[in-house]
Amino acid sequence: MKKLGLAIGVFTVSMCTFAQEHAFKFKANQESHAYYEGLVKVSGQLEIAKDEYGTWACMHVDQPSASKIPRPKGDERNAWFCFSNPKTLIQQLALPLNKSVCGYTGKTTLWIEDYQRNLAQNDDTDYSTFSRL
Repeated sequence: MKKLGLAIGVFTVSMCTFAQEHAFKFKANQESHAYYEGLVKVSGQLEIAKDEYGTWACMHVDQPSASKIPRPKGDERNAWFCFSNPKTLIQQLALPLNKSVCGYTGKTTLWIEDYQRNLAQNDDTDYSTFSRL
């Protein structure tokens, strides 16, 4: 939410602007990925961890939010993805990751933008960009 101030006489009127959802729209296929643009609010189980490969964050989307995730017709798999910017997400949540704390799990609702769907039959995952809480 952004607050904009407007002075009228001796009063200040505060107007609020709220983010609006823009469903993911197909942008392009490149190699083994389909790219989508958009901004959506999703809820689900968030998992954040630090391991020998680095810091990562992934989300298993709840059923009501699953319809917002780009999937081909007939794809019955659970909707889940990892974040392309996990450090930004961790900073916004104010979660410390250090030698004694190596991960978190919990339910959350947040905004994601742009989506990259893996088209290949491999161990890669889908990715989205954390936008805001």
